[in-house]
Amino acid sequence: MLVSLLKSEDHVELIDNNDDQLKLELKNLKIDLKIAQKKLKLVRKSPFVASYTSRSSDLKEASEIAKFFNSKNSEIAKLKNKRSRLLNRTSKLEMLVLELRSLNKNLSEGQIICGECKK
Repeated sequence: MLVSLLKSEDHVELIDNNDDQLKLELKNLKIDLKIAQKKLKLVRKSPFVASYTSRSSDLKEASEIAKFFNSKNSEIAKLKNKRSRLLNRTSKLEMLVLELRSLNKNLSEGQIICGECKK
């Protein structure tokens, strides 16, 4: 009987301890709920302002901007490569035109000598 009384008192203390912990946890959860409700009000009032305060939307927006800039950067790199290839091609074609013009002059004057015959 005495043992059962001691055990019941310990159990009561544990229950009181659990009650205090539960009350504290309930209080924290109510505070979190109030904060979440305030954020939800802000989002409903003005989504534009909420997008700046929300971390997840900020990260999402930043990743979208990064993807956009990466795609634009790759497009610019491709265009630069294409431009340099075209510039090289035009310079080679201009050199070819100059050589063909000089060859035409030499043909009209009759001064063409084979490259192998020059040796």
